[in-house]
Amino acid sequence: MNKDVTISYSQISAFLSCRYFWDLSYRRRIRRYTVKVPFEKGTAVHTGVAAAWRLLALDQREGKVRKSLLIYKRRACSSIEAWHRKWEREHSVGMNDQELEIMAGIVEEAREIAMMIITEINFGSWRILWYKNKPLIERELIIKVPGWKGFRTFPDLVAEDMDMGGNWVMDWKTRSQFLDISAEEVNLQFASMQHVLKRLRIETEGSIDFQVRSKPPSIPKRNKNGSMSRSRVATTWTIYKAALKDAGLKVSDYAEMEEKLDVPFTLLNRHYRSNDEIMRIWKGIILPAADEMRGDDVSTTRSMGYMNCNGCWARQFCLGELRGEDTEFMLKTSYVDKDRPRKRIKIDPGEVEAV
Repeated sequence: MNKDVTISYSQISAFLSCRYFWDLSYRRRIRRYTVKVPFEKGTAVHTGVAAAWRLLALDQREGKVRKSLLIYKRRACSSIEAWHRKWEREHSVGMNDQELEIMAGIVEEAREIAMMIITEINFGSWRILWYKNKPLIERELIIKVPGWKGFRTFPDLVAEDMDMGGNWVMDWKTRSQFLDISAEEVNLQFASMQHVLKRLRIETEGSIDFQVRSKPPSIPKRNKNGSMSRSRVATTWTIYKAALKDAGLKVSDYAEMEEKLDVPFTLLNRHYRSNDEIMRIWKGIILPAADEMRGDDVSTTRSMGYMNCNGCWARQFCLGELRGEDTEFMLKTSYVDKDRPRKRIKIDPGEVEAV
C-alpha cells in the first residue's frame, strides 16, 4: 500500500472482519469468477430512487413545487428500465426464455419497490444538500488521511429533514428481513461518512437507514365463491381495500382485516451521533486500521468461524490454501487473479456456481 492509493469503508470493514479476506481482496486482488452476472434487484431499486432524488434536487434549485409525486415515480421507473436495457445488452447473451421472464418479473418488482419508497419516505419533506455545485446524491467524497492518497466515501443521500430538522446521511436498502433498530447505533459506514462530511464543512445530525421489503405487497386472492380471502398475507390495508373495490365487494364487510394486515413494508432507522462520538470512532477505529493496513508486514490472520465464513465468496480458496489444494487450478476455474489472470479452463458452469 502507498500514498497513491485511496481507502474506503469497505476496505476498513474487510480488514476489521477478516485480515485474510482483506489481503486476498485488496492486496492479492483475487476475486470469485462469475459465469453469469446476476441481475441485482437492490441495485435496480437504488438506480431508480437516486434518479428521483436528482429530479427533486433540480426542482428545489429552480423553486419548482410539484402537486404530486407521480413525476418522481415515473422518473424512477424509467431509470430502472434504462438500467435494465443496459444490463441486457451486456449480460443477457445466452439466456433462455425462462430466465428472461424471471428477470422481467424482478424488474417489475424493482419498479414497485422504488415507487413505494418514494411514497413512504415522505419524499417531499426532504431538502437535498449540494456540494461544489452538485447534489449530494451518490457522490464520491475524499478527505486526506495519513499514509494514503485519501479516504473516500459514497453517501447515497445527504438531505435536510424539513419536518424534524437537521441534516442526515441516508441510505435505502431492500431486505428480506429488517435489521433491528439498534443496528444503526454501530453502523461504522455512516459514522465515517459523517466525519468526512464534517471535514468538508457539512454538518449532520446522524444517519438514517430506510429499509424496505425486497418483495412488494401481494395482491390478495379471491375465494371460489367470489369473496376475498381473509388470510393474513404480506400486503397492506390500502392494497387490500383497493382489491375489494375492484371486485365490487363492500369494504365494511372486511373491516377486521385492517388490523390483521399489519405487515410492515418499510422501516426507518434513525440514529443521532454527536461530533464527539464521530471523532472518537474516527480516531479509535478508522485511523488505527488505516495505519496498520499500510504496513508491508501486516498480519493476515484468518478470522475463522461459522458466522464469519458462512456465505463468504473466498471460503473455498481460503480452505484450499489451508488444505494444501491446487489453488492454481482454482485461479483458472472458480477464481481469478486480476493482476495475473490465467487462461480459463472450461468446466460445467454449474460446478463453478456450486463451489
